Amino acid sequence: MAKIETQHTFKGSLQKVFSGISQYDKYSQYLQEVKKVEVLDPEVKNSVCSVSYHVRLVKECFYKLHMFHEEPNKITWELGESDLFKKNVGTWEFTAQGKTKTQARYTLEVGFKLFIPVPDAMITSLTKATLPGMLEGLQNLINDYGRD
Repeated sequence: MAKIETQHTFKGSLQKVFSGISQYDKYSQYLQEVKKVEVLDPEVKNSVCSVSYHVRLVKECFYKLHMFHEEPNKITWELGESDLFKKNVGTWEFTAQGKTKTQARYTLEVGFKLFIPVPDAMITSLTKATLPGMLEGLQNLINDYGRD
């Protein structure tokens, strides 16, 4: 399993950042890898929704995540189903940094359904390589859709 953790400061209040990042239906407009998103009714107890993603990583794949919110400080998810992942769990934790900035801690643990073994270090490197584009896309989403 590959694990990553990073911290990032977003421009925007705590509520605006939480609001923007939880606009899952907008991800395909802001995140290059995401080709299609569908927000579904909750399928797991205490979740706020399930989200079906079609993304282009090394190949086009599908996965569904069950999303859990502790507004405005935390978003967590767990894997529902996928044709590529055997594990995908993660967390966004948000802390206000004054009125106009929010510190975000992002954690992700993924495992892939692969027929050939791939070293965790390689998976971690590939996953980290997508972070700058994801963070930039999310900042743009926060700017456009985040609400105070």
